[in-house]
Amino acid sequence: MEKGMKWMLIKRVSGRVVEKTTVCVPVGTRERGRREKTKGGTTALKQDENERNAEKRLARVINCNFRPGDVLLTASWSEEAWEALSQKAEKLGEKHPDLCQEDRLVMAAEQEGSNWIRRIQRAKKARGGTALLRYVLVASDMDGKTGEAKRVHLHALFPRWAKELAVEAWKCGWVDIRNLREQDDYTPIAEYLLRQVRRRPDGKKYRTAQNMDKPIVTVQDIPGNLPLKVRKNEVVMQHREDGEDRPRYLRVVDMNRKRPEVKQKGRFPDTATGAGAHAGTYKAPKKKGAKRG
Repeated sequence: MEKGMKWMLIKRVSGRVVEKTTVCVPVGTRERGRREKTKGGTTALKQDENERNAEKRLARVINCNFRPGDVLLTASWSEEAWEALSQKAEKLGEKHPDLCQEDRLVMAAEQEGSNWIRRIQRAKKARGGTALLRYVLVASDMDGKTGEAKRVHLHALFPRWAKELAVEAWKCGWVDIRNLREQDDYTPIAEYLLRQVRRRPDGKKYRTAQNMDKPIVTVQDIPGNLPLKVRKNEVVMQHREDGEDRPRYLRVVDMNRKRPEVKQKGRFPDTATGAGAHAGTYKAPKKKGAKRG
């Protein structure tokens, strides 16, 4: 270790998932500050690291805020709605001439996703709940396995009570519904979602609600780059030890830790949308008075 440097242990708890990371930092470092964003200066190696870090951050969000029986929806556009989306993308090109057609389509899809969220919130409020809604929204336009381009679509994570409202609120085409399974670490879902997101300079990979629970983070100084031990009550999900001079990483499920309940203020009644709820594909009804192509 270089002179003037020290090792620190960062511990993050997201539900039952515990992550431990050792990092080497300058002496006097207490809290990691936010760096200013720079455009156009990211190397390919740094982009790969950013991809991995984005997956970890999204996994923490999901582990803190979603449970078995909550839903993963995939929303797509009908041919008629796709024409309207393409027109919106063309108009965005007038304001953002530096963006390619693919980026404009993703931006237009993200805007439609925001409208979708607002319709769900209004519907919930109209039925006696509050407008608060926990969600993760991802605009995808590539095949996660092959890397080939695909027509843009939206992935969204919602609590179980929002399933029916979300299906009714999507007016652009079809909605595929899948329930989250009984598992303690949803990192595979985060990886699945972000593998379908094309790299865009300075583009956000996903959006979340502002009222989401966050991981519990603790930081402490350690005498050196100590090996990260696995306890008897922990199930290892990922363990990386690259050497004494390299950061170490450990992600486990702590079986002694109870899964915290997600507190939903102004809880909306759950209408038979639990872990055994039906999953399938739903087609959005046509708007009254809508023009036919």
